[in-house]
Amino acid sequence: MNTQIVIDILLGLVCLAGGIFLGFFPGRREEMTSWQERVSSAVGFVYAVVFVVLMVMNKTVETWVIVIALFCGFLIGKIPPFSRWARAKWDMFRPRPVKKR
Repeated sequence: MNTQIVIDILLGLVCLAGGIFLGFFPGRREEMTSWQERVSSAVGFVYAVVFVVLMVMNKTVETWVIVIALFCGFLIGKIPPFSRWARAKWDMFRPRPVKKR
């Protein structure tokens, strides 16, 4: 039983980090670079596959851990001071320069 709790906590931390990572990306597709689009799609696909696999295995707690941790991480990543900090620190989170018409 204790091993299961440790696994749930680790899964939650990984999903929280993934949600924060996704939250740091620009919100609109027009603002995303092609690299950001590919990475966000790939990360989302991986989490979706893990979610479906856990659902098929009837792991109810783990599926809820994934959903809640990703959602909370995404919300944390969208907090303006955090997202500004991430965009100032790492180039990979900066939005694509806007083209003037």
